[in-house]
Amino acid sequence: MVIKDIYSLFDKSDCLMILEKLYNYSLSDSTIHSNDEINENDEKIILEYKRLYDEDIPIEYILGFKNFYNRKFYTDPDVLIPRFDTEILVDEIIKTNRKFDNILEIGIGSGIISITLNLELDSKVLGVDINKKAIELSKKNAESLNATDVEFIYSDLYENVNSKYDLIVSNPPYIDKENFNSLETKILKEPRSALFGGDDGLYFYRKIINKACDYLNDDGMLAFEIGYNQRESIFKILDDNRFNNHYCVKDFNGFDRVIIARR
Repeated sequence: MVIKDIYSLFDKSDCLMILEKLYNYSLSDSTIHSNDEINENDEKIILEYKRLYDEDIPIEYILGFKNFYNRKFYTDPDVLIPRFDTEILVDEIIKTNRKFDNILEIGIGSGIISITLNLELDSKVLGVDINKKAIELSKKNAESLNATDVEFIYSDLYENVNSKYDLIVSNPPYIDKENFNSLETKILKEPRSALFGGDDGLYFYRKIINKACDYLNDDGMLAFEIGYNQRESIFKILDDNRFNNHYCVKDFNGFDRVIIARR
């Protein structure tokens, strides 16, 4: 087996992750070394990856990492896989050019949002979750990436939150019942609790927005990742809670993806 043979076994983007994992190769490296022989031990590893891959295990769980915002984050099968769409959420927060002395993230996953905002904005961040595995993984990622002013604690939404913040950000579970039942098998390998947002997909938006004023500083901001068909429903929840200054940003496929809101 040579390097280029891997491309017949996996999707291209997944091949690049495998080559990064095994050899720390970039895209150009993989081209330069395409005819290099793979040693026997690495071939066994690749074939084991393939076995798991054919069982619809996501490549991010097989390899144990995912790149996000040009940083490598550890992954865990008990925690949601980071996605590129969430980079749009981070981008929009940064583009506001506001100074956020402190930030609260509700539902941290692997810590990608909290850690990235801490490193990019030099903001103090508190991330909360009810998934203890997510908290452990986020702490591991923060240590690995030297994000020193970010804290992760157990809290059911605002339950253990005792301060006010300049920004509350969340990428909550937002898949509704109808769409959840039609998800691809590979996505269903991820934790249900990190995907399912109640019958209409809006359960966590209501919970977060309804109490947001109690935890936001004056002129504080809300930022959410949303499902492709949820903009108007979430705008209404925001309006009902007097967050009337809001806008939505689309992803690269033209779907509604991020909402930014203030009072």
